[in-house]
Amino acid sequence: DGVEDEDGFLRHMGMPPLTGYVLALIALVLLAVPWWLVLSPDVAYPSTNAAQLFALWQTLYRMGITIYGGGQVVLPMLENEFVNRCGDSPNYVDDFPGTAAAAGGCSWVSAETFAFGLALAQSLPGPLFNFSAFLGAAYLGAAGGFVGFLGLFGPGVMLIYAFMPFWDRLRRRHWTRCLLVGMNASSIGLVFTACVKLYASYVRNFGEAVIMLLAMVLVRFYGVKAPLAIIGCAGLGWAFYVLDLGGPYCHVPTYGNYMFHDPARCTRR
Repeated sequence: DGVEDEDGFLRHMGMPPLTGYVLALIALVLLAVPWWLVLSPDVAYPSTNAAQLFALWQTLYRMGITIYGGGQVVLPMLENEFVNRCGDSPNYVDDFPGTAAAAGGCSWVSAETFAFGLALAQSLPGPLFNFSAFLGAAYLGAAGGFVGFLGLFGPGVMLIYAFMPFWDRLRRRHWTRCLLVGMNASSIGLVFTACVKLYASYVRNFGEAVIMLLAMVLVRFYGVKAPLAIIGCAGLGWAFYVLDLGGPYCHVPTYGNYMFHDPARCTRR
C-alpha cells in the first residue's frame, strides 16, 4: 500500500528526468562558481556591504548543499564560519586577503550572539535552520537575514526536486534501502559529534554542566517542551550566575558586578 501511495504521489508530481538533471546542474554551478568568486581577489563589488552579502550567501549555500544529518550537524560549521573565521582551518582573513571571504573580519558575530541565537532558535517553532536567518540578520541586518535564509534552505529544496524524478526507480532497488540504513545511522553519529563540539564550546564550568543535564532530563524523561525547558534553565542560569554557584563565570563580561562574585578566581585558574 505504501508503494502504491508513493507511485500516485510521484505521478502527481509529474516531473520528467530532464527537469531533475537541470536542477542538479544548476545546484552544482551555484556551488562551484560563487565559491571561486568569493575567494578571488580580482573580483570587484559595488560596495563592502555587497561583498559581505555575497560571501554570506555563498557560505550558507555551501553548507546547505553539502550537509547531511539535520540541523544540529550544521552548528559546528556555522560556528566556524561566523565566529572563528580566523581559526586554523579556515583562516579567511589571512589566507584570502582582499576577497569577499575576508570581508567582515575574523568574526561575523560574537560567540555570545551565536549562543543567544541558538537558544532562541531552539525555543521557537520551526526547524533549526531558521538559525541562519538570525545569524544573517545579526551580521548584516534585514537583508542579511533574508540572504541567510535563502542560502541555507535553497539547496535542499533544489536537490529534493532534482532527485524526485529518479526516486521511483531507486527506491525499488534493495541496495538503495541498505544504503539508507547506513546513511541514517551515520547521521546520528554526526549529530552526536556536533553535540560534543557544542559541549566543549559552551559548557565551561560545573554550574553550566548541571543546567545542561537538567534540561536533558526535563525534556527526555518528563516530557517538558523545549521552549519551557530553555526558559526555565535560563532563569536557573541567571540565579547560578548571580550567586556564583558552580562558577566562576569568567567568560561572562559582567562577572564581578555582584557581591558573591570573586574575579580573583579567574586570575588563579
